[in-house]
Amino acid sequence: MIILLNFVIYEDEERIRNIYKNIIHNIFAFNNNAYRIYEFEKYDEETIESIKRISGKKIFLLDIEVPGKTGIELARDIRKSGDWLSQLIVITSHEELRNNNIMSRTLMLDFISKSKNFENDLKKSIITAYEIFHLDKTVSIKQNGEIYKIRYSEILYIEKDLNDNYITIYTKEERLSMKCSITSFQTFLEGDPRFMKIHRSCIVNLNNIKSYDIVNNIVKFENYSIDLVARNKKKELKDKLLQFK
Repeated sequence: MIILLNFVIYEDEERIRNIYKNIIHNIFAFNNNAYRIYEFEKYDEETIESIKRISGKKIFLLDIEVPGKTGIELARDIRKSGDWLSQLIVITSHEELRNNNIMSRTLMLDFISKSKNFENDLKKSIITAYEIFHLDKTVSIKQNGEIYKIRYSEILYIEKDLNDNYITIYTKEERLSMKCSITSFQTFLEGDPRFMKIHRSCIVNLNNIKSYDIVNNIVKFENYSIDLVARNKKKELKDKLLQFK
């Protein structure tokens, strides 16, 4: 049996864990072999090691109020362990605990309140996480009478042209111009944590950055280098590219 996806539930209440599991089962009713569920109700010395032993793609459902170590603290530990690809969904009974700075620095996919449309919101978030893993979206561009399809995973960065109504999309192999404002294109990418707007005129694919020279403020890709990181975006970019120390 091939396991395509792993759900890691971190929740101390069995009743809530059962709700999570029912939502997952309903989403993947078409293929019960498409996923496996792991449950953790508390944090101990073996928790991270147990999680690291789970092979394959992972989606975490992390409760923020677990005694001992919160879901946010576990999210930090997951990223600190070197896992920047898994999707993190944080769930809480207290919406006021939402912290956008922490969400950004840990590349959280979503922050869900248990008190507002909880089950429907969680279902949507899980589907989004699944799509990020399994559907490599494409953008279609018409240039010189030809239609080009570019996978999101192939995009290095997107830069605004001198004409605000156009952007240039850079990949490893080519650069293509598209009639679209960079603000409009950003909405196409909304919800995909791979992409970050580092400047009013530039969006980067974090997965394709080879290095970031913080001193000289230069982002390097396989075939390109850019120096378009806005001052107020430097720390956020650094935090997303570096593991927590």
